[in-house]
Amino acid sequence: MTDPTTFSCPECGASYKRQGISAGKKVKCRSCETIITVGGAMAGQQPAPVTRISARSAGRRSGRSSAATRGRGRARDTKASNSKFHPVLIGVVVVVLAAVGVLFATRGGDESNTVKADNKTAGKGTTKKADPQPEEPKTPRQLFDDQHAAADSASGQDKLHALWQALLMREKEQGDESDWSGAKSVEDLANEIVAVDPNHAGAHKKLDHLHYTGDHPDYKDKWLTREKYDSVVSEWEKRRLAEAAAKAEQLEKERWTKDAFAKRCAHVRDYFLRDIKNVPGLKLKFYFDTPRIPKPYMIAVEDVPTPDPAATARVMGPGLGSLRKQFREEYGDKVLPSWDDTDRIVPVLVFSNKKSYENYRDHGHKYFPLKQVGAFYVPAPLEGLENICRGTLYVWQGSDEKTFHHALFHEATHQIMHNAASIPVMPPTPWLEEGIAEFWGAYEGNRTGGFKFRKFLFERYTTIQGAAKDYFAWKSRSPEQRKDYARSFMTAKEIVGIDRIRFSRARQIVEGGGGTAREKAEAQRIVSYTYALGWAFIFWSHYAENHKYIRPFHTVLGLELRHRFSRERLEKAYGIQDDDAWAEITHKFYLFCYRGPMRGWSHEKELPELPKVKK
Repeated sequence: MTDPTTFSCPECGASYKRQGISAGKKVKCRSCETIITVGGAMAGQQPAPVTRISARSAGRRSGRSSAATRGRGRARDTKASNSKFHPVLIGVVVVVLAAVGVLFATRGGDESNTVKADNKTAGKGTTKKADPQPEEPKTPRQLFDDQHAAADSASGQDKLHALWQALLMREKEQGDESDWSGAKSVEDLANEIVAVDPNHAGAHKKLDHLHYTGDHPDYKDKWLTREKYDSVVSEWEKRRLAEAAAKAEQLEKERWTKDAFAKRCAHVRDYFLRDIKNVPGLKLKFYFDTPRIPKPYMIAVEDVPTPDPAATARVMGPGLGSLRKQFREEYGDKVLPSWDDTDRIVPVLVFSNKKSYENYRDHGHKYFPLKQVGAFYVPAPLEGLENICRGTLYVWQGSDEKTFHHALFHEATHQIMHNAASIPVMPPTPWLEEGIAEFWGAYEGNRTGGFKFRKFLFERYTTIQGAAKDYFAWKSRSPEQRKDYARSFMTAKEIVGIDRIRFSRARQIVEGGGGTAREKAEAQRIVSYTYALGWAFIFWSHYAENHKYIRPFHTVLGLELRHRFSRERLEKAYGIQDDDAWAEITHKFYLFCYRGPMRGWSHEKELPELPKVKK
């Protein structure tokens, strides 16, 4: 009787222990790999043998069956009802067994699908089977070779993916090269990837390539070696600079020829280039007709790294433009006999600092002043350009911004007066010329928020206050005492009577030395009063007695610009009949300066807006 705890392969006869394997479980034979269905025989029962039927015996059986059937036809009919029951019963049994098999298969998922061969022999003539051994895992090199072989046989995206995986595997093992003899390197694999996909970013990065995103048309959006990348960047930068230089040169040519004003500016430019030819280290850049530098100004700026010439021109242009515009709006054609914003050039030459100006002065311009603070105007036409410009404003920075801009606007007012005059000669009256330059040079604001001119001039108030005090000290004395009083103030009549000759002599003593102590003191008084009291008289004319003297002053200014000013014409404009009227004007003037509104404005009280005078 067969042992119920074992089962055997129906093909090769190998015997195996059941070891708890459920009935109906399918396992593979270790020897011949035949699939065996484990039987369900209980203890003491022998499993049904596997019977092999030959074709001949099957034929004989079929023949006998047919004969028996023919001989017992009648008996078969009588037993038909019983035979019908057998298939049904067999079907029920099969279904039950199948259900049991499924149940055991589900519960036995953790059981091994393999069996161990019986240590004993399965029977006579059967050999003992050895237990199967697990397969050894593949080495990284073998896995890499498999992956690379898969890449070789693939195409398209599959090939790229396989190559990239192979590259990552190769990169991971780069530290130990003992097993990698003959294997392709990371660089080799990256090159293979690039050959398939020239824009594969990952492969290019493994090759230490750089992605060019510049504007070179031959290499834009391409991957390059570092050496090539540097070469392309350098080449393109040279090309870009050359193109920019050529374009700038073309624009520069067009800038000087675009209209009649530009062509006149070109003549002035050529003059200055000749003028500085013998000045060591001095180069100029020229700016004109831009939103920040309006006509008729042309600003020539020293070409140095810092301050930037273009930035300097942009800083100065708005202030000069605002001054000229407001001057024009205030006086109009009735006062200004010669106003031109298109044909005549108004040049400004800007040095980087005072040292640079002194270098310019020492090389061909010895007659230029030494003691100016930031700016001065030379009212002389450029040689050969008498019909194009009347004089040049020279500027340099070195003092604080407030002082610099006051000096700039003061001298720019001289330039405006000269250009507005009826003839190309500077108007002659010192108190009026210096006074109005101080009047318009007093400003508030900046180039961002805008400029306002004709503001209170704090710098001159100490001198004005001293003259006013002296006047009232003299006034407090009796007529007899006044004759012997050594007064220092000037009367209004004396102020407007200072002529060019007297002022020039006094300034020569102050600036050049010479003269006795008394002469020096008198010269200093004349120069100081010309500026301070000249400004104060014009300021008084605009703000005193409810702006009573604004229109008379406009008349006087028009006379000055036409070279027709005289004290007699001023007296007529102001309604001054005699010396008593002059004495009254002097008293009102100093009262206004010392005890009147000017005293409040000296403490930064806001000035009232000046009324518009009908033209």
